[in-house]
Amino acid sequence: MIAGKGWGHGVGMSQWGARKMAEEGWDYSKIIGYYYPRTHLKRDYR
Repeated sequence: MIAGKGWGHGVGMSQWGARKMAEEGWDYSKIIGYYYPRTHLKRDYR
């Protein structure tokens, strides 16, 4: 469950929008790409 309050600062990812997208089946990389275009995810672990 996600809980929150307030309207945020209006910049970046909307927690409610991201939640809805996830409920509709979007995976995390597509959600991040929607909110942050031209961003590339990279695994960086050893």
